[in-house]
Amino acid sequence: MEKTQKHAELIGLHFGDGSVIQRKGTDRLRFQLRGDATADREHYEQFVIPLCNELVGYPLLGHAVNTVFDKNRNCFGISLESSKLLEFFQALEIPIGKKGELPIPEWIKANAEFSKAFVRGLFDTDGGIYFKKNNTAKSQWPQVINMSIVSTSETLILETAEILRKLEIKHYVTSFMPRKGNLVAYRIGIFKPRVTDFMDRIGSHNPKHLAKYAIWQKFGFCPSRTTPEQRQQILKGELNPISLLSAGVG
Repeated sequence: MEKTQKHAELIGLHFGDGSVIQRKGTDRLRFQLRGDATADREHYEQFVIPLCNELVGYPLLGHAVNTVFDKNRNCFGISLESSKLLEFFQALEIPIGKKGELPIPEWIKANAEFSKAFVRGLFDTDGGIYFKKNNTAKSQWPQVINMSIVSTSETLILETAEILRKLEIKHYVTSFMPRKGNLVAYRIGIFKPRVTDFMDRIGSHNPKHLAKYAIWQKFGFCPSRTTPEQRQQILKGELNPISLLSAGVG
């Protein structure tokens, strides 16, 4: 199988939102990718599902991937099960079974464009863009843009950080104990103006990230906790973002 940037990005998505489990006593694999049904549904519908159809659904299974929606857990994504998936994931060097430490496959790290695609997939699932107030300037608006990628795999974070170092994107790595869970988490953080470096060199396919970044570029700030609908209204000029600050959204 010829590996491409799309395969590298799929692995990044999987390392963030995915799971690959082998059915006991069989060669059947269950492959799932799931995100937040509200915040990430647009990303899945516009990019993740078409990508999985192109790389997995039609060429391997002969049909479109199955979509799943779990109302109780508020998650949306894809779920596939077939013995035809085993060779595919082995060829891509994707670990099968419960996630632990996640080393990035060597074929990705050896290629700059593959590395960018992988980090983009990981950022679009386990990453985020957020905004803080500039306390030094005593501003009441969330003008300071930051971004992060978080994982419980130290190996994944350190190897992702090494890719960023080679791309000359300044960042920092920290560890912390999440409020929920008993595993230490690791974070890559990127501050302004390096966020612009990341978006220019790696980018995103997640409408949530792209809309927040576009609002910040246009207005110099972005209210926190906005919905997908509000972000689109802001970009279309139908909603003044300042009104969300006065309403307490920021």
